[in-house]
Amino acid sequence: MPKQVAMFIGHVVRKNDLWKAARVRVYKMKLDRFLNMYFNVRHHYWAEDKDGSSKEGDIVLIKSLDNPNVDTPRVRYHIKEKVFPLGEVVDPITGRKCKGTQFLDEKTRKFQPLAAFPSTDTEQADS
Repeated sequence: MPKQVAMFIGHVVRKNDLWKAARVRVYKMKLDRFLNMYFNVRHHYWAEDKDGSSKEGDIVLIKSLDNPNVDTPRVRYHIKEKVFPLGEVVDPITGRKCKGTQFLDEKTRKFQPLAAFPSTDTEQADS
């Protein structure tokens, strides 16, 4: 029977530059047999991040290592890809940026200079 490869999608919550790893929070669903309902259970895994490209807050896909490193026994996964970088969540169907369930309008997101406000000197001269 081939070895089963574990893959999870999670949220980077911490970085460790010494280990070149990131701590990833993964939510799994657990069945409560009494209530017959599923509930979220948080798990934290250390994932290898050799190039250091991930930041805290990124949503990443982690995969179990084929041969874990002996120097860092806690690191059992590696970051396969960065699914959504921090602050750049994109709807996979439409390709538009979104925040939660709302789509963001790109035109309104760009900085627009404010209208010139009257200075305090002119207000004092009028009164």
